[in-house]
Amino acid sequence: MNNMRTPKYEQVAEAIAKQITLGKYPVGSMLPPEPELEKEYKVSRATVRNAMQILLREGLVSIRQGRGTKVLHTADMRRFASVTSLSETVRIKGEDALSLMCVVKIDEVRIPSDEDARFLHLEPGSKVYRLQRIMKKGEVVYGITTNYLPESLAPGLPEYEGQFMDLYSFLEKQYGIKYTKADESIYAVSAGLLEAQVMDIPVNTPLLRTRRTAYCNFGPMECSYYEMRSDIYSIHIHMSNE
Repeated sequence: MNNMRTPKYEQVAEAIAKQITLGKYPVGSMLPPEPELEKEYKVSRATVRNAMQILLREGLVSIRQGRGTKVLHTADMRRFASVTSLSETVRIKGEDALSLMCVVKIDEVRIPSDEDARFLHLEPGSKVYRLQRIMKKGEVVYGITTNYLPESLAPGLPEYEGQFMDLYSFLEKQYGIKYTKADESIYAVSAGLLEAQVMDIPVNTPLLRTRRTAYCNFGPMECSYYEMRSDIYSIHIHMSNE
């Protein structure tokens, strides 16, 4: 915090954002009260409050009078706060066919992730419906998707196996479940034996994986995972402050 050209409140905001990213103030936790921040950064109350307004505008925190300041996102996630559009591209030479999502199997399993169970308001190990689907363009399988839905949300869902392609449209038509919003994370993984067999690629081939947590008009709706071939699949994100 020795940059004389940058206002003190911006320096404090950047320092706190860095600490959020490093895990000193985890997502979901509360920042220290203003008097503690004043002492830690050796600044005035006004400087701290101006710094908090920067973090608020950037979507890193929420501020509630009398309750304090809660961490919402890490600083690395700020760049996605103003996403205005997202598109996907499947690059397959000589292939003009449209991409298709085909339901392969719907079964009942115990949810493998405790984090997913908490999101769906379920106990760890609870039974859920698992939908396993493949993404194809022509004859090329370029991705696999796995969805986990609470059984109570769509009773009897396995009976409709093979009868729909668009999950969200089907859920709305059959169960009155209306998708409202979702959060999605993107990261890299290596293909395991199953992915290698289904997509006809070598084991350990780099894949893009996305994890989606979606909400509907009844609350948490699903946790889903998409694994796509990184050599032919890409995601384009447009961001703007306009």
